[in-house]
Amino acid sequence: MKKNLEAYSSKMQPLFEQLGKLTKLQRTLIGIVIFALLIAGFVFLSIKPLYEKIAVVEKKISDTEKLLLEAKQKAAALEGLKEDWAKKQEEFQVVMNALPDKQEIPTLLGDISAAGRNTGLLFNRFAPQGEIFRDFYAEIPVAISISGTYDRLRSFFGKVSEMSRVVNIKNINMSLSTKGGGGGKKGAVATTTPGLINVECTAATYRFLSEAEKAKTADTGKKGGKGKKDKDKDKDKENKAESKEKTEEKK
Repeated sequence: MKKNLEAYSSKMQPLFEQLGKLTKLQRTLIGIVIFALLIAGFVFLSIKPLYEKIAVVEKKISDTEKLLLEAKQKAAALEGLKEDWAKKQEEFQVVMNALPDKQEIPTLLGDISAAGRNTGLLFNRFAPQGEIFRDFYAEIPVAISISGTYDRLRSFFGKVSEMSRVVNIKNINMSLSTKGGGGGKKGAVATTTPGLINVECTAATYRFLSEAEKAKTADTGKKGGKGKKDKDKDKDKENKAESKEKTEEKK
């Protein structure tokens, strides 16, 4: 060990001799440079990891701020969606109130009949037909044949349109009311009744199907092949074909 120290000292002896030859100013400057290098090394080795940690924390803060901004935007959009949902619920409730349920159908049909009689119309026919099941609702058509003056008919249709429930009047056929002449004898000529109009139409109301009815309708549609819409299309095609044939025959 002693030999090693002596060898090291002998090697460093020329350096010490060179330093001894330097002026005091030169030695001071060298000391300052060495001290600065030591300080720089300490700063580099001890503070750099802190800077790296700070960079990681700053990145996390930036990512968190982005997530917070996205969350705020989604929260703002959620409020709008809640308002839209509330409006849709109100609109759905309006529709639900406009369509009667199954138990209210007889009452509604009675109201339609009463509206006609209260306006002084003569009911020749008022026949509820079978329900027609659609995808999620059922149509309840009623075949109606009435007679009355123009003003009374207009009043009746006006009352029907003002009902709280949905009632659609369609397939309207109007004609002047006629009566036989000559006491029903052969060759008697039918004459019109002044101011009296016959109207044949269909009053249709609607109701939502229950879940059980929807399932039953879906099963029936799968088993039955063509649905009502397809059958209606086929019927329209047949009617068009018949009309075309008649037109060609006339030509």
